[in-house]
Amino acid sequence: MTERERVTRRSLTRAASPDNLPTSGSATYVIAGAPPVGTSDNQTPGSVDSGSLRVAFGAAPLVGVELGVRVAGNDYLVGSSGGIAAPSMALNTNMEFLGFSAVTGGTASACTAAMCTGTINGFLAGTGASHAGVACSFGLGPGRSASAFGTVGFRRGP
Repeated sequence: MTERERVTRRSLTRAASPDNLPTSGSATYVIAGAPPVGTSDNQTPGSVDSGSLRVAFGAAPLVGVELGVRVAGNDYLVGSSGGIAAPSMALNTNMEFLGFSAVTGGTASACTAAMCTGTINGFLAGTGASHAGVACSFGLGPGRSASAFGTVGFRRGP
């Protein structure tokens, strides 16, 4: 995989900020699409197998993310603090969010939330925040210098 392919796989683009943002309540989002997950050591691409995003709207909107990622035959759970049950990442005035993620799962030298961390960043888009984009990266476990990175598109669920 070339450096350009790595960058393309983890880049997000938003055409315009959302309008008509809800002022209260919450919304849950489901995966609309996710390209293969890349790794810094060029292992076989992985996949985002599951994921949810939840936004708690209000005066200070908060976002929670949970992703199930499979890389090199290992399953990882990547999530923001509090996950979707208790969203904790603040939205800035551009409707973007950034936070650290806890990572669990992995190989025999399994990741625990204290041993493996990563980052999650993203944005809301569309009328009424109908969509969201998320990029994440995380270490693949103790004793490994490799990391995984990917992007996910979400749409508001039922």
